[in-house]
Amino acid sequence: MKSLLESIDTAITNIYAIDGSLKASDFVVPEVQTHQPGTLLVFQSSEPSATDTLEVGIAFQPHIQNILLQLVTNNFSSWNLEDKNAFSVATEEISHFRYLTFHAGQLRSISQLELEFHGEIDKFLLLFLLGKIKSTGPDSFEQTFAQLFEHSSWIHHLPTESQERYEQASQLAREFIQKNKGFFSSDETFQSFLNTLRSLYRMSADEKFSLKNRL
Repeated sequence: MKSLLESIDTAITNIYAIDGSLKASDFVVPEVQTHQPGTLLVFQSSEPSATDTLEVGIAFQPHIQNILLQLVTNNFSSWNLEDKNAFSVATEEISHFRYLTFHAGQLRSISQLELEFHGEIDKFLLLFLLGKIKSTGPDSFEQTFAQLFEHSSWIHHLPTESQERYEQASQLAREFIQKNKGFFSSDETFQSFLNTLRSLYRMSADEKFSLKNRL
């Protein structure tokens, strides 16, 4: 599992051109129980001299861990829906870890909506790239877009506020990906898309979700 998580972590740090000296896989806490498939744990440090220090961890439900232990990206074309869902859970939590630690290093507060928005984008990107590199099937963009944004299901026992936030983040990510669909057609245009995405990553929430950047 650690090798897979390290691959996801490396992909995300490369996508956003951010420091990867902290390894997300080192922060997985398998003994922690979570009601969701995956969770980013965040605590204020209890050390009196470290009032501005955050303690973070990543927890997965046992069945997600079991699937991740078996997954190998080299046989991506044979992954079933459950495999892809587990991979998406791992990607989302590592995405959250990266976004939180990056902006904490910039001494900037972030919102849950930002975390979920980039988590949705990162799930799409990594599944798209794996499909493009490892598969010989249908168009990777359309297949991944449909799987993630048209055929996904929500965790229904979440509080209403969390449910609405997930749905809003998914819709914003869907709009952003769809708007930039043309940039996925070649390596050159995809690099241009990454430059835009890296700029968006470093914006404040007000800038990120402004009408100007959404349209």
